[in-house]
Amino acid sequence: MAAPTILFRRTTSETTPAWVTIDANTTITFTGAGSSDGDLKPIPVPTGSNVVRIADELWVDTSTDIEITIYADDPAGGLETDSFSVDMFASNPTTTNTLAIQADTNPESQAGELEAWDNTSFNSTTNEILAGTTNLGVHSQVRAVETASNVVIATGAGTIPAGYSTQTAQQTTWQLQGDIRSLTFSSAITAAGQQNRIAMHLIVVDDSTAGLDQCELTYKYYFT
Repeated sequence: MAAPTILFRRTTSETTPAWVTIDANTTITFTGAGSSDGDLKPIPVPTGSNVVRIADELWVDTSTDIEITIYADDPAGGLETDSFSVDMFASNPTTTNTLAIQADTNPESQAGELEAWDNTSFNSTTNEILAGTTNLGVHSQVRAVETASNVVIATGAGTIPAGYSTQTAQQTTWQLQGDIRSLTFSSAITAAGQQNRIAMHLIVVDDSTAGLDQCELTYKYYFT
């Protein structure tokens, strides 16, 4: 079996997804509220003890910056919660799709995995975004969840699994951190043109370091 051709795709619609291919080396940026093309706002570090802030928006950098989705419904700013509790959705939606991974040619031989690393050598998770902070402990700040697996492009919005939206900051279930904490999809992509779909979030904690932090988002696929 030949290797699949893997495409990363994005959409701005949750209820009727219209998928557009993005380059595999595209920068995906979590931002603060009020971002625009060429002006991606930083996420404010929350104040207080054991406080978590949810990134307000998610943008994709192609030739222009394109907003994928808004996470918090407060136009004045993001959502902050204490005691490391996390409410990913202020408006509590039940469906969302932000990114898709599509096998454009040839199927997979087993379910693929989504991983996050410091580098393209895939051998380090020491950056704070993946390694955690003193207050957070050794927990990744990047969260991802499958909303649909092995579906055709025309399929409607997927579903956020129970518990994802109310996870705690130190819950490991949906963290991305190398191959120790990764997202293995529930099904292999069994036909060309079908997709795995994910929703992603970033949490910022009270002792996060101000400034740029980044990771390499990677899809590991299998074929025989």
